[in-house]
Amino acid sequence: MKYLIFWAVALTSISITPSFAQQDRGADSLGLPGDNLNLYAVMKIFQDSKTLEEFERKLNDKENHINNLDLNNDNKVDYIKVIDHPKGNAHNIVLQVALDKKEDQDVAVINVEKNKKGEVTFEIVGDEELYGRHYIVEPNYFEYPEGETPNPAYKRVSSEKKTDEKGNTTIINNYTKTEVAGWPMMLYLYGPAYSIWASPWYWDYYPPYWYPWEPWYWHRYYGWHINFYYVYYGNYHHTRHYACPNSHEYYFRNLRSSSPGFTNYKMQRVFDRTYSRPDEQKAGVDLFNRDVETKKIIMPGRTENEKIPARKEKVGPEKRPEKNIVPKGEVKPVAPPVNKPINPQIREVPRQKIPESPRIIREKPVRIREVQPKREFRRKTSSSGKIKENKTA
Repeated sequence: MKYLIFWAVALTSISITPSFAQQDRGADSLGLPGDNLNLYAVMKIFQDSKTLEEFERKLNDKENHINNLDLNNDNKVDYIKVIDHPKGNAHNIVLQVALDKKEDQDVAVINVEKNKKGEVTFEIVGDEELYGRHYIVEPNYFEYPEGETPNPAYKRVSSEKKTDEKGNTTIINNYTKTEVAGWPMMLYLYGPAYSIWASPWYWDYYPPYWYPWEPWYWHRYYGWHINFYYVYYGNYHHTRHYACPNSHEYYFRNLRSSSPGFTNYKMQRVFDRTYSRPDEQKAGVDLFNRDVETKKIIMPGRTENEKIPARKEKVGPEKRPEKNIVPKGEVKPVAPPVNKPINPQIREVPRQKIPESPRIIREKPVRIREVQPKREFRRKTSSSGKIKENKTA
């Protein structure tokens, strides 16, 4: 009976006591490895990039602080590959990590579809192993009322302000699907010169500009990105409904890659230790402030109630205030000339003109030709009686 009571108490304590990750991970985290890759930040750089190659480079840039994944548990940030799988007017752009030479793990997929009207719909779906099921981030699409005909000429047709309990104001921007079709990335994907992009890099073979670094604890990563939340939530939102259901179904059944090694690490709860340093959140906030001060990042405009004000930029040279401004219609008095006191002991000496130095004209030497004497001729008589002419000098 004692043993039964002991086990009953033990099971009750286990069921009531929250897990280590739930205690320390905070309200804004999922408690899953996907916390170390903010899909809102991924959506933002996808919108700002012009090509998939540029998107991959920005995604893995250490200075952007977006990639903080360590899925193979080697204490080094993993390189994220970008691979496009087009099918008709749809694109399945896969974000993938190579855990070793044989195993790959998908992180997320970007589903893009274009209809006959030229409208583009897209979304980012986090892999269920990293984010749980149905974790989707998409732009804030503007929904036209029923019976109203869409106007393709509209740009940013609707916006609204939301204020939270702390007084922080966020401007929600809504996009039309026609406006999304004009983004640089969409023009690139559906342009006539597009060539299917598949990252050329693989395990232990990476671009020369990239090198792995030690990942942050989650609270530090969160402390840096929380300053961008007004941008993330102002342009994108989380949903559980697929905007491109057909594309995602095709990806999930035919393209998705999953690593048994990563699943084993997840079952062993090795990723929970990333939530063990709540004190690191302040370090992330301080680093963000330094990045703003050193102009490593340029913050979009903020409202007055938000925590970190936008950096003030000088438009032009500052004008100094003018002195002694006289009202219109009045004459400005002229001050009398100031006479300096003259010291009688000092006598001014008039300036003397310095004589110019005499110019020396050098004549060229004249060469005299020597007159050579004329040659004289002398006649000689030979033994035969003939006369010979001989030249003598």
